[in-house]
Amino acid sequence: MPAPRNRRWATAQFFVIACVLAGVASSWRPGVGFTHLIGFSRAWHDRELPSVRAVPHVDETTGAYDGRFYAQLAVDPLVRDPAMDTALDAPMLRARRIFLPWLAWIIGLGQPAWILQAYALLNVLAWLALASLLTRWIVVDSPSRFVLWTGCLLGYGALDSLRYGLTDLPAATLAALAILFVERGRSVPAGLAAGAAGLTRETALLVCAAFAGLRRGATSWRATVQAIGVAVCPLLLWCLYLALARDWRAVSGVGNVGVPLRGLLWKVRDIDNQIATHGVDVPVVAMATALIGFLAQGVVVMRGLATPARNAWTLVAAATFAFTLCVQLAPWAEVPGAYLRVALPLAIGANVTLAAKPTASWTAIVLTNLGVISALLTLRP
Repeated sequence: MPAPRNRRWATAQFFVIACVLAGVASSWRPGVGFTHLIGFSRAWHDRELPSVRAVPHVDETTGAYDGRFYAQLAVDPLVRDPAMDTALDAPMLRARRIFLPWLAWIIGLGQPAWILQAYALLNVLAWLALASLLTRWIVVDSPSRFVLWTGCLLGYGALDSLRYGLTDLPAATLAALAILFVERGRSVPAGLAAGAAGLTRETALLVCAAFAGLRRGATSWRATVQAIGVAVCPLLLWCLYLALARDWRAVSGVGNVGVPLRGLLWKVRDIDNQIATHGVDVPVVAMATALIGFLAQGVVVMRGLATPARNAWTLVAAATFAFTLCVQLAPWAEVPGAYLRVALPLAIGANVTLAAKPTASWTAIVLTNLGVISALLTLRP
């Protein structure tokens, strides 16, 4: 009996993966390939790098997003083109997230047309890698564990990153790889994976909270310090290169973090105002379910943090929850909100924390994964 049961759940997992890949396949367009998954803007077209404008790609009239900046960095990962000053909205902020652009440049063999296609699909590869890595912590052998595994992959944070070629999902996948190495006691590989995550999105360095799990034996502190050093150095060296290579402001984006709870309280008031103005419509449902899910994830993780059985994912998720509560208004202002991408490691960590329990209540499982409803209501192929 166990073998047929496992086959059933493997089939269910395969169905989830097939549905997402079918959505990706539907984004392909003749002549421009998968560039719909990048989110280039027609209004921004004249500011694109000349080498990018020369490549046929989809320019969106609506729905353009930040992936277009990283895709342009992929064409010139050493940021030598003077046009980069106007091609990027926040040059230093975008340029320090260089890991995906470099990876796309390597896969695309330095050819702009191939680079754009490679960049468009990197989030898809990251999603598939995360789906595989998650089976290390969530063994899908029951309905509850299937929901937990699926919730990590179909939440708004993961799918929004995939849809627009953003950095959040790949950074979370690399953080998951770092946690895997931590659990195996391998400090240098853990640091390298965390370093790649930090070069993908600097907030991914919160995964260093997991390095507390390296403290075993007489050399424990040295292993932890070594892992943190290996993780932080790549980003520091790259920022030094940018500071020397370009006349850009050395520090950018720090204004996005500030007074704790300000963004959360603003979001609550915004939902209340939207209900008073428009009633309970689709955007309101998307925002409300996402916010409830986010808070439920925080409760699950903080409760898990208070138990002796807490794991590396719980530590990283708790650090992510605290950080997200300090994020200022802009990421909270969208529908349902870009803060959900910032909190992606929290969503994963909460599900892993629930999976580690012998019995997790269905109430906690459902509330933790309400972000899936937000994704279904707001995201389109």
